[in-house]
Amino acid sequence: MRPTVALSVRVVFALLAFLVSPGLPFAVLFGFSGDLKVLGIAVQFSYFPALVLGIPLFLLLLYRGWGRWWHYVLGGVTIGALVAVFVNFTMIALDVWATPVWAIGGGLCAAVFWGIAVAIPNLLLNADARRSAQAH
Repeated sequence: MRPTVALSVRVVFALLAFLVSPGLPFAVLFGFSGDLKVLGIAVQFSYFPALVLGIPLFLLLLYRGWGRWWHYVLGGVTIGALVAVFVNFTMIALDVWATPVWAIGGGLCAAVFWGIAVAIPNLLLNADARRSAQAH
């Protein structure tokens, strides 16, 4: 497979992962109700941190060559905990359970992101490479 096609596959799956994984906790907690209030909360507390913190972290992980699932989960846990701490300090009421819950949610989002953005393209591209090697 040509490098440009492999890059295109990886970009498409990374975009798909970004669209799916941040909203996953809200879909699990609230269902796929289509309620605009839930969508607003999801955008504010999930997609915005994924955009501001998650994409730079993803690029850093790619740059450093850290592609294992636990690298992504550790990053997601960190982002989830940072969001919880930020929300706790900006709100009047402090919730002691918010940080572990948001950290776990961030880790789950990151695991789903890794599965879609890293694992699936690796499987597809490696299978294609094996087929082309066997053909020669």
